[in-house]
Amino acid sequence: MKNSINAAALILHSLWCLCTGFEASQAQKCAARSVMEQIAECQFDRAVSSADSMIASDSSEPLFWMLKLSALALRQLDYAETSGPDDFADTYEKAEMVLETLEKGPSGRSSYLLTMKGFIRLVAASHAMHRKNYLTGLRRGLNAVSLCKDAKEIDSANADVDFVLGLNNYGRAELKKKFWGMLFWYSGDKRSGIAAMERCSKNAQFVGFAAVMVLQDIYVREGMFDTAMEGTGRLLVLYPGCRFAMWSLAKLHDAQKQYGRAAQTYGRLADAYEKIPLAFRSAGITRFSQAQRFYLAGDMDGAEAACRRLLDLCKNRPCEECGDGEMLLKRITGGK
Repeated sequence: MKNSINAAALILHSLWCLCTGFEASQAQKCAARSVMEQIAECQFDRAVSSADSMIASDSSEPLFWMLKLSALALRQLDYAETSGPDDFADTYEKAEMVLETLEKGPSGRSSYLLTMKGFIRLVAASHAMHRKNYLTGLRRGLNAVSLCKDAKEIDSANADVDFVLGLNNYGRAELKKKFWGMLFWYSGDKRSGIAAMERCSKNAQFVGFAAVMVLQDIYVREGMFDTAMEGTGRLLVLYPGCRFAMWSLAKLHDAQKQYGRAAQTYGRLADAYEKIPLAFRSAGITRFSQAQRFYLAGDMDGAEAACRRLLDLCKNRPCEECGDGEMLLKRITGGK
């Protein structure tokens, strides 16, 4: 996304174009668009329910399975769930069975089907990594990249796969930078990776919104703070309930050492998570992050209040941050 492009128009274009083109019907496009809006607002239960309704109407459409898997995986990521009951695995197995059947048909090697398969494998890779199944995640991720490369070779105008290919290129460049001695032979270029994701954010038919979200974090990592602030700010105007955008804003403030503003943003996140029983882990993480940032900003009253609120939460649902909160509170109050 270039600075000269109106961020709001770009984001709206990305979202509305998620489900156009390829072989989807108009009804499918409208239905999928509504799911993506629910995901953008972090309304995951509604998104899963909507996707289930679509699957019930046509279980052979891979797009619907991809939408449900995305909602399930993002809900776990947002809630910081890494263990416990997992309905993702059963859904993924069913999606793979649908793909296997479609591959035997006349469109088995179409760019559309390869794209859907690549996206489903990518979501599954992210989910496996989040639940600490690293080898499974790596295998699925590499397969997703391979599938997207094949889809791009069949249809060079397929902008959706630029998300996967661009992210892969950027990530490989980051690895090469960090482990130059061991990975001197590793290919990967940040500029081309970012450019590919920017093309995706403008032209993609399915994952434009995802590309916009990932780009905000990349802009922060690359020190492009004005671009990140513009994009994240527009996202929050369009989707006030988008906690992923709030996370991006918090990281942006952290990167600029604006700890007071970061504390306020983490506080907004913690307030939101405290209203969601299953998100108690994220509530603890963000409330402790708020306390830390207040402390770094020199606001000891704010840091103490955030610590005490965290410890109140810990009385009912202990989390890893409870001990850290106690230690920080002792540091603030001198052990009183």
